Amino acid sequence: TSYEDQIRKIATNQVDLAYMGPSSFVTAFDKFSDEKGRKIQPIVTEKPYQAALVANENSDINDWKDLKNKTMAFSAYFSYAGHFWARQAMRDHGVHLSDIKLYTFTGRHERAVLSVAYGDYQVATTTLSIAEKMQALNYPIKIVQISKPLAPIMYVGAPALDGDIIQKLKVSMLQPDFEEQESITLFA
Repeated sequence: TSYEDQIRKIATNQVDLAYMGPSSFVTAFDKFSDEKGRKIQPIVTEKPYQAALVANENSDINDWKDLKNKTMAFSAYFSYAGHFWARQAMRDHGVHLSDIKLYTFTGRHERAVLSVAYGDYQVATTTLSIAEKMQALNYPIKIVQISKPLAPIMYVGAPALDGDIIQKLKVSMLQPDFEEQESITLFA
């Protein structure tokens, strides 16, 4: 239901597998272990992705400096693309959180973009792929800024997940045979 919930559940063996962004992975790995001191187990990463800052297509916002005295929807606190990247980019351009009129964390990338499309907030942070999908669905948004490639999304196993299962998952995802490839495409 949230990044925080995902971190807690995978780190405490309440779920076997998780799909985690870089900041969630680092938080889960560095700050959590199960009752036996075991950590989450990396399985495989996707290719690097990019973040995007979006505004309404009719907005006069075209640069980071234009964010001063505007409203902003971050996707989620533990989202690298939806929060941490934007905060660093803002600082790099002399914009601080105190310069933002009002901000919120929507909990999901799509909600942040929709809050801009429907006029609740003036800008939002998300992944580039979600911004492009929302544009393709004719939501009235424009992409204002794009990040450099970011650390990849990861598939991870719970601390207690058997090492043989982890190894089989690595092989099936990195070198799938035909049947495994069919299974993987069900999730794409």
